Amino acid sequence: MSIHKEEAENFSLKTIRKMKNISQQELAKIINRSQSEIEVNQSEISSYERMAAVPTDKKKKLICKALGTTNIDWNAEAKKETIIITNIKENEKFSIKDIRTFRGMTQLQLSIKTGIAQGEISFIERKIYPCTTKEIEKIAKALQVDVKNIKVKIDERREENKIKKLNYDTASKRLIIQNKKLIKEKKELLEKVRYLQNITKEILSRPLKRKVLK
Repeated sequence: MSIHKEEAENFSLKTIRKMKNISQQELAKIINRSQSEIEVNQSEISSYERMAAVPTDKKKKLICKALGTTNIDWNAEAKKETIIITNIKENEKFSIKDIRTFRGMTQLQLSIKTGIAQGEISFIERKIYPCTTKEIEKIAKALQVDVKNIKVKIDERREENKIKKLNYDTASKRLIIQNKKLIKEKKELLEKVRYLQNITKEILSRPLKRKVLK
């Protein structure tokens, strides 16, 4: 599998770090292990990636050495880059997380593009949930790869369970609404009964007036 960036020669620091599958903390450790003169911490790397600060030439060299590349565009914003995965062989398969990482895409961004909840994408990537055919088609489209090149477990029963749960939830909501309506009607009826009881008590408490016959 080969990777190139569309309409650009270099990658941002964040994109290259994600392509190497290295966290900010791990990158800082690699840099500091290789030498003891200049220290680079995680917060510095984060600020470089957000373009909130620019590293010195010495720190640039250390970061490039740690990542094994010189193609870092220090002025590029990772979110504006388009990474294209090409030359995937027919029998090659990659996990959703690997392809998503190569794309420089977060789970939230993939969720927005596919309409699949971020939590479900996380569960699918961690193999807690199997994937349905509809979901894998949406994910493949969003990641611009063929379905057959994605390594994932597919189980249509999960889709059936989701539909059953949806139907169950809908029926439950209807019962709750009906129950609330009955409770409201019961309260109104009780108020009317109390009102009638009070009127009756008041009438019975009045003294009887007898008419005197002449």
